[in-house]
Amino acid sequence: IQLLLGAYRRHTDCTIIYHAIGAFVVAVHVIALSRKVLIHCAPRRIMTHLSITLLVALAAQLALGVGSWILKIGAIESGQLAQIGGKTEYASALISLHVAVGAIMLSVCVMLIVEARRLASGGTESPACVDPTAGSGPGHGGKSEGEGVTA
Repeated sequence: IQLLLGAYRRHTDCTIIYHAIGAFVVAVHVIALSRKVLIHCAPRRIMTHLSITLLVALAAQLALGVGSWILKIGAIESGQLAQIGGKTEYASALISLHVAVGAIMLSVCVMLIVEARRLASGGTESPACVDPTAGSGPGHGGKSEGEGVTA
């Protein structure tokens, strides 16, 4: 959704508020996901590396997004919107990097999902890495003994 909001924002003169709200929502979820992975999946190096990559990409994405917005606001105020302040190559590079980092973030999220599903389908790691509720009660997976067992 955020990708579509950004594209719509980029190709029309609509307000940036929806894209900014989407960025906030994405940032909250990326931080929550990364925190959960770093706490529950520390032994799984691939999961922790992907989470750290996602956090670094988030920081870069937010900086690039704010930079793009500041550049456009400066161009509007100076009356040079067509040339983005006379520096079209910088604006194009900044906006292209913003789009590319967004694609990287999407790719890293897909990689995290694939790795989590791989672990869930037969990995030998702690159940808490796949199911954060695991270990919260007696037995594994937060279930009491005998629960979920069919005769």
